[in-house]
Amino acid sequence: MSPVEVVTRADDAGSCLSANEAVRASVEGGLVRNVSVIVPGPSFAALAPWLKAVEGVDVGIHLTMNAEWDRVKWGPCAPLDQVRPLIDQDGLFLPTTAALKDRFGLVEATVVEARAQVERARALGVKPVYMDDHMGFTWLPGVRDALTALGRELGLAPRFGGLKRWPEVPPVSAEDPDALVDSFLARVANAEGGVYLWVTHPGFDRDDMRVFGHAGHQSGQIAREREADRQFWLSPRLKRAVAEGRFATRRYSEVA
Repeated sequence: MSPVEVVTRADDAGSCLSANEAVRASVEGGLVRNVSVIVPGPSFAALAPWLKAVEGVDVGIHLTMNAEWDRVKWGPCAPLDQVRPLIDQDGLFLPTTAALKDRFGLVEATVVEARAQVERARALGVKPVYMDDHMGFTWLPGVRDALTALGRELGLAPRFGGLKRWPEVPPVSAEDPDALVDSFLARVANAEGGVYLWVTHPGFDRDDMRVFGHAGHQSGQIAREREADRQFWLSPRLKRAVAEGRFATRRYSEVA
């Protein structure tokens, strides 16, 4: 049986300063090997110098075509008149991907905006190696094929799906880092050999992250969950499991 290998990914870098700091901590703690950045996010430019310099990590464009939060919004990098299917009357992304489904010219607009996000990152000196999709919007008709072709044109590996499917384990509280570690290690113990994906959203339970939320979330829930994701990556138990050979961390560029 081949060993369990895990593409360890931290998402939503650039969404706020606390996210930036938490992603850095998760990488520097030694276990996160892939960082996906929200280029339209308000704190992306602040993270760009670190993204340029960091070693041993794959940076990816977390292609973003919606702004799901009630109090935190962002809009496109492309000129508004070129991406009308993606935006509201204020020039901001719509809150859900489902709201985009029947908009005329959607596929063309996503390609224009995706290209603009890549170009903005590169203009700041960031050298991404892959692209993935924020909120899984590539389920929209025609979008995945179009963006896969764009990724190949731009020299970015399209990573719009998972790898091997993890074994099921009982759900745990997303706000309890110890429980998250237990759950993850249970999956590792029950997994067949191969390459898997583990995605988290590291953060700090601070004011700039407490404003993230929407209907269905308790006040501060997102900040608490993202605080737990950061603590998850810094767990001595995870580091010990790697040292013992129970699983290995991988960059996207190290797997097929």
